Amino acid sequence: MQFYQSEAAYVKFDYSIPRGASIGVYARRNALPTHTQYDILEVLSGFKARSTRGSHPTVKKEVTHFMDPGHWFLSLYNDDGDPQEVSFIAVVAEDMTQNCPNGCSGKGECLLAHCQCNPGFGGEDCSESVCPVLCSQRGEYINGECQCNPGWKGKECSLRHDECEVPDCNGHGHCVNGKCACV
Repeated sequence: MQFYQSEAAYVKFDYSIPRGASIGVYARRNALPTHTQYDILEVLSGFKARSTRGSHPTVKKEVTHFMDPGHWFLSLYNDDGDPQEVSFIAVVAEDMTQNCPNGCSGKGECLLAHCQCNPGFGGEDCSESVCPVLCSQRGEYINGECQCNPGWKGKECSLRHDECEVPDCNGHGHCVNGKCACV
């Protein structure tokens, strides 16, 4: 199955699966999902701790996921040898994104029109990574890595531009202008 998500939002899926079934739901944006390549994997279990005689033959499951805009493809994997009938309804979960900028980017929860960001994220819409690396105060943390100021280099901007990452070049050369030269 496929559908188009026009904007980033939380989407609530209400599934109805047979009692006793075990169904894997795979979802992937802009490509068909596989068992190893997917954006979302949800395992739905139709087993309940207690069932009464005459109980309904299906089990209801509600799952909510943040979905970026794009074409989404869903595939179901039936863990049983017998065919199983699964139905679902998908709706935008307005209560989770209403009045919050960009739906909190899927990295936080909308409470009273303000984003409460998950750990590691900040900003008005939770789109900014909280900088865990200080870049040795010689650069800026942008898109998950340090962008060093002029004259500095290295993963955390801790090396002067003329220093080598391995000062002795592992005994196989000399450091010349920040690069190992073999001897």
